[in-house]
Amino acid sequence: ITLSKLDFNNDEEKEAIKDIFKKIIEVLNKKD
Repeated sequence: ITLSKLDFNNDEEKEAIKDIFKKIIEVLNKKD
């Protein structure tokens, strides 16, 4: 899935995506 295919018209979707990325980054940082 490319970012261009995601629908960013809904602010709630934006926040959900941001939250998912934050969780992924936290997990990656904990692996150090």
